[in-house]
Parts: sequence; structure tokens; C-alpha cells
Amino acid sequence: MPINRKWRPWKTQYSRTQSQQTETQTNTEASGLLGRWFNRTWLGHLLLGVWAISGAIAASTNWSLGQSMERQTQEFFFQLRGSVKPPNNIVILA
Repeated sequence: MPINRKWRPWKTQYSRTQSQQTETQTNTEASGLLGRWFNRTWLGHLLLGVWAISGAIAASTNWSLGQSMERQTQEFFFQLRGSVKPPNNIVILA
């Protein structure tokens, strides 16, 4: 039984000329890819901008919530680090 290598069921057969078909497919594929890329990129840029602006506002207004979060973060890092003995060659004058 001979194999028909030109038979491709996943390819759509168009009734247009080859130049019209190629131009239409190229435009459709390019706009589809660009649209998907633009939507994902736009959303990422929007979220990044929102985080940057909210961080700038929180830092500039010096809210107690921001200070509290910063202290808790520093305390957590000190707990992770554990106690550290001071070196012997340091003298504290009081």
C-alpha cells in the first residue's frame, strides 16, 4: 500500500490562490502571536508598576505599618542567623 506523503489532515485546505493564502496566513499568525505576547507582557508590566508605585508611596509616607513590617523582617533575619559572639579584639568604652 503506497503512502501519500502530501496528505496532511491537520492542514486546512483553502480555495484561494497561493499568494492570497500565504498573505492571509502570515497576517493572522503574526497578529495572533503579537496579541498573546502583548497581553501577557502588558499584564506583567502593569503589576510591576503597581508594586513599584505602592512601594514608593509606602516608603515616602513612613506609615507605622511599613515600619512594623520592616522591624518584623529584621527580627526574623536575626532569628535565622542566631546568636553571634563578638570578636575578642573589640573594646567597648562606656
